[in-house]
Amino acid sequence: MKSEVWELVKSTFSAAMEASPPQRSDLISKLCVDSPEAHREVKRMLIHADVDIGVESEPGSDQQISLTDPEKGLRRIDRFEIVEPVGQGATGVVYHAIDTLTGKPVAVKLLRLSIASERTARRLEFEGELLSKLLHESIARVYTVSSIETEFGRLPFIAMELVHGEPIDQFVRSRKLDQSSCIELMIKVCDAMAYAHRLGIIHRDLKPANILVNAEGNPKVLDFGIARDSENHIDPTNRATQTGDLLGTPGYMSPEQCAGNSDLADTRADVYALGIIFFELLSGERLFATHGLPLREALSIMARAEAPLISTYQPHLRGDIEAIIAKAMGKNPRRRYDSASALADDLQRFLDGQTVTAPPVSRRYLARRFIRRHRYIIFAFMTITVLLMAALGWQWNKSHVFDIRAQAIASAMSSVMINDVTQALDSEKVFSRLVPDAQLSQSELVTHHDFIGVTFARKFRDSPEALVVAVDHLGKAFALTRNIFGREDQRSIRALQVYAETMCMAGQSQDVFSELQDELEYWEFTPEMLSRSSDISINNRLLRLASTYGEAMGRIGRYDRAIAYLKRVRTAQQKFFGDLSDVHTDAGDTLTLINFITKLRDQSQGD
Repeated sequence: MKSEVWELVKSTFSAAMEASPPQRSDLISKLCVDSPEAHREVKRMLIHADVDIGVESEPGSDQQISLTDPEKGLRRIDRFEIVEPVGQGATGVVYHAIDTLTGKPVAVKLLRLSIASERTARRLEFEGELLSKLLHESIARVYTVSSIETEFGRLPFIAMELVHGEPIDQFVRSRKLDQSSCIELMIKVCDAMAYAHRLGIIHRDLKPANILVNAEGNPKVLDFGIARDSENHIDPTNRATQTGDLLGTPGYMSPEQCAGNSDLADTRADVYALGIIFFELLSGERLFATHGLPLREALSIMARAEAPLISTYQPHLRGDIEAIIAKAMGKNPRRRYDSASALADDLQRFLDGQTVTAPPVSRRYLARRFIRRHRYIIFAFMTITVLLMAALGWQWNKSHVFDIRAQAIASAMSSVMINDVTQALDSEKVFSRLVPDAQLSQSELVTHHDFIGVTFARKFRDSPEALVVAVDHLGKAFALTRNIFGREDQRSIRALQVYAETMCMAGQSQDVFSELQDELEYWEFTPEMLSRSSDISINNRLLRLASTYGEAMGRIGRYDRAIAYLKRVRTAQQKFFGDLSDVHTDAGDTLTLINFITKLRDQSQGD
């Protein structure tokens, strides 16, 4: 694919991901009017990303069966009587059904009409054939792979084991599992994937939602819709995967998948996803904050970001567990475990008190990792230091002065690396002296203040002193952003939202409450009607701003009003994202705020 076509594909795909389903057809056709190849590729990528395309045909593609949705009110599929829909995957709608021959409950996955074509039909059939090979207690078992003839054409389906359970992250939280129990659970998941890997099957879309855990604590790996049979060189679309494919879910995709090299994604891509899942189970935190971002930005974060060490969130995990997770999530595939089996073996060694194979996380490793992650920033600061020395005429004893400045910069960098809040606060003062605002352009100032503010707010959220620094920098970033881009730019809304959120964390909700209220009134925003703007990205940002407004309202003691308002916001978010609600954390974050404000209210009443 030519580079200019691929750039068009990426920009159109990003825009389509932010659009609502009814708008996607016209949007894609408009943006790709002169490129049928880009038109086809965007549609294919949306299918991989489990997004409703919202169209019934595309230039040069397989003829679509129909856009009509017969799934609503569906009562029977072959010999299976439908009870209720239970979810959907990348290729099909999943139903709870009863096998009339055996009387047993099953799950039936039927191809979705909105994406139905000969190619997607082959893809669903491939998933069924693949799963039928996998006879493992922790992988959903397939009973039948067949098809039905309808007025809309042939629709393939898979009848498989009906799994009752919670996504693995919810299971761990609801049961409050300890470290050993989490490790034992992950070993079971790794064993399942090790079995699949031995048969040459690569999942390529492992995430908490695709691993359900039943009441007995037994996991089941689901949704092999974009899996690859590497042993037999079979692809779901019956062709080699092309460079540029988007396969997986942002937040859990390996760097090679994010870079569009899905053909290079082997067993180590699954290991990377397992490492992220394990990290999140133990830390209780989402590792990569990609939800709600444009897809291009989310993929860029995944491709470039260096995952923090687990001890950043849980200091007591410093040591072997930290080393195991760091190896599983290595940016370079060659430094990861070769397979899920090797990862499971190391986890079992840890439980047995034996020496693990993962190399310990040394200070040298940390320094090398940090320098690689921030090489451009370090180079920039070193360059600025040299220029400052020359500008100030410090020609005497140049090497001595350079050493002092270099040590100050190294200290500042290492303070962030080792998460030492005291050193970080001191280093922030050093940076302010070395790089005063007067020497930076306005755009550089925005980046400078936003970077420092967000870093301090995220890394040192429990430190009042650090939050004061974060608020100061984010306040400057907000003022500069509005001055540069104007009030009606989504970047200004985002800057206000981040600033206000940090103000709430710092106990300054009262000071920012009126500003949030004024901004929402300016946009004539209500959760039910959204704003006067027709720009989807503006309304997306305003919904997040409204959630922060509800948080501020609750933090200043207006509990019932805040809870009621946040519930309205959450309903609006679920409606706004529609079919994409499962890949956005916004509604989930708002629910967390509702629970938080409810807890504050209950505590105040108890007092």
